[in-house]
Amino acid sequence: MPWIIHGFRGKTELARQLISRNMYLSFWFDFIVRPESSELIRSLPSDRIFLETDGSDVSIREIYNKVAGDLGINVTELITIIHNNYNEVFNWNKPI
Repeated sequence: MPWIIHGFRGKTELARQLISRNMYLSFWFDFIVRPESSELIRSLPSDRIFLETDGSDVSIREIYNKVAGDLGINVTELITIIHNNYNEVFNWNKPI
């Protein structure tokens, strides 16, 4: 059963260790807006990430825009990636 690490804001090595153990990372909004998060996001497989805004007034759109820019893709592509990750974790196989 896959696990999702909620509110991840750790270092690259820890992220890679967790992913290697079939875990997904849900990045906390405050971490994502930091400049140093860009390198980490780019270094990870996108099929293992989720994004969140829990406990903030930040719009999820802002987070998606930031991460899409970090990955060099458009927001629609990022939405598809996150949607596919959701489908994989929860065995929900409805395409968008």
